[in-house]
Amino acid sequence: MLQPFNPAVGPSRENIFGEVVGVFVRSAATNTANLHIDQRLMDTVGRRGR
Repeated sequence: MLQPFNPAVGPSRENIFGEVVGVFVRSAATNTANLHIDQRLMDTVGRRGR
C-alpha cells in the first residue's frame, strides 16, 4: 500500500517528487523490441500543481 507523500519543496520549486500514474510517449522514442524509451527524445511538456 502506498503511503501519502508530502515533499518539502523550496521556494524555487525546482525539485518535485511524486508517483507516476500515467505517461504518454512519442512512438519515435520507443523501442518495441525491448520496451525501452530513449530519454534523450523525451521532454517535459507540463506539470500539475496548485
